[in-house]
Amino acid sequence: MIATVLDTGPLAAALNGGDRRHAECASLLMSLTGRRLLPSPVMTEVCWLLERWPKVEAAFLAQVARGTFELVHLSPQPT
Repeated sequence: MIATVLDTGPLAAALNGGDRRHAECASLLMSLTGRRLLPSPVMTEVCWLLERWPKVEAAFLAQVARGTFELVHLSPQPT
């Protein structure tokens, strides 16, 4: 199965219609198949970048809650 680890810049651009790279990043995001892994620090950064647009930020968080993105935590796993 394919898994894509998302990063702040392309994800924020895909969600922000005013970004100069919006179209290509939104297209890339929509074309992804398989798991969309969202590291928790990336989620925090995206929210920080989108805080000027609360409706967009809320829609992003709703997608996270719905499972569109698989939230992953970057902490050591106990052995």
